[in-house]
Amino acid sequence: MRIAIITENFLPKRDGVTRTIDMLLEHLQQREQPAIVFAPEGSPRRHKGARVIGIPGIPIPVYPELRFLFPSRAMGTQLARFNPDIIHLADPMLLGMAGLYWAKRMGVPVVAAYHTNIADYMRDFHLGVLTGTVWRYRRFLHNQCAATLVPSPSTAQALTRQGFGNVRLWPRGVDSVLFTPEKRAAGRAALGVDDTTQVLLYVGRLSHEKKLTVLAEAFRALARPHTELVLVGTGPAEADIRAALAGLPARFVGSKTGDELAELFAAGDVFAF
Repeated sequence: MRIAIITENFLPKRDGVTRTIDMLLEHLQQREQPAIVFAPEGSPRRHKGARVIGIPGIPIPVYPELRFLFPSRAMGTQLARFNPDIIHLADPMLLGMAGLYWAKRMGVPVVAAYHTNIADYMRDFHLGVLTGTVWRYRRFLHNQCAATLVPSPSTAQALTRQGFGNVRLWPRGVDSVLFTPEKRAAGRAALGVDDTTQVLLYVGRLSHEKKLTVLAEAFRALARPHTELVLVGTGPAEADIRAALAGLPARFVGSKTGDELAELFAAGDVFAF
């Protein structure tokens, strides 16, 4: 099966969307399934055996790490040349709509993956007036796909209430070989904490829509001795979160992957998200 993946969010940016696509490509590579990726310019030209086609765009003012991408006729030509059996739209917006257009012209089935609650995030960027418009646009786009894949039952329920059809559960697995409590000692040693310290762990993007100022307020109110907050990740809200946690036993360790990330998860006593 030949699979075309169209995404407006890809490496080197790291978040849940890019991680999911990364693992999907790894899965396809292991099974020798040909794949092609259409992604923002600046992405790697090849990844996990797949060719990556860069699409130009401009930064989104309220979230400059993401871009409005502008598809062209060349995208359709390259897509037709690859001749996919199915097209996968990852969290589609403008580029996803173009992919849907070309899929219909080619007679190729489309599935969409829903990752991000963009409509509700409008409020976090002081654009709440657009919430309804974004819901209508995404509902229109997703309902033209054969299925919309979601990560959790709660997301499936939320989209169904919004009028999305053909919603299907696509749960995320956990690598239980990589992520194991056996790495706790190594993780605690890396943090330099002993058994008397409780570690509250956050792992994810340091961005405003994650509402990490709420976590900062809660941690300040906790004011519990021998407790430390560890934040793993980077993002545009890091300076604001650092300011909110000033004077508290909190540390920012940056983005981590592989064994380093697994050790930090094992070192934590409470996961805060």
